[in-house]
Amino acid sequence: MPTFKSTQMTNVGAGPPATVLKSSEHNRVHVDYHAYTPVGTETTGDIIELGFLPIDAKILPQSYIQYDATAAWCTFGDAGDASRMKTRTDISSAGSFKLDELGNLDWEVDSAGNQTLFMTVSGTMTVDKDIFVALCYTY
Repeated sequence: MPTFKSTQMTNVGAGPPATVLKSSEHNRVHVDYHAYTPVGTETTGDIIELGFLPIDAKILPQSYIQYDATAAWCTFGDAGDASRMKTRTDISSAGSFKLDELGNLDWEVDSAGNQTLFMTVSGTMTVDKDIFVALCYTY
């Protein structure tokens, strides 16, 4: 019977051995919590930085964003793709969503640099309506 190898095992057995990302090898889970309370002056095109992922971080399906009714639309992403985590989303009613809804669990922060996750506002945000982020990742 043939034997098949995962990407990690293929990299380890390569000659010379290829680098195995820390996020694939160690299984150390990190959880960062971030909160933002709008001041009411946020409007279309404004960017709100929500959290930070280090090099080689891999987002886990437990990551989520929870929000109060902010009376605005937004996208969630990073510098490489402003809607990588969530495309244009109506957050005018309280709710939440997981960051893996677009199938981005395989996305890893590359060696080019760390990534800041942010939301881009469309509309005007309501003052004192909280946004809460839980970033779960390995690296």
